[in-house]
Amino acid sequence: MSWLRRIIGRSRREKIRNEKTREELGVDETIVEKITKRRLRWFGHVSRMTEQRLPNAALHGHIEGKRSKGRQRKTWIDNIKEDLKEKGTSLAEIRETIRKREVWRSFIKASSS
Repeated sequence: MSWLRRIIGRSRREKIRNEKTREELGVDETIVEKITKRRLRWFGHVSRMTEQRLPNAALHGHIEGKRSKGRQRKTWIDNIKEDLKEKGTSLAEIRETIRKREVWRSFIKASSS
């Protein structure tokens, strides 16, 4: 939001809501929505790759060994599952949609708006 405020020439001290600033500039998406959209686009891109390709192997691969103590860090695929859950679907249900690029793009566009 800081760069949007800077475009208008507004400071935080003016106490104007972020929604109003975005509305004045005509920006529809928040940064969180943009990140979610781009993450889902990249996931679709990698999922369509053959399994021998390195990005796909890194995404779906498992590392042998023990994890450290304490709260386990979120993996990238956990974030994807959360994003899909917010859209009202799951990873198992969406597998076939990912294979069809145009359908996947329309799914992402429809879910972001």
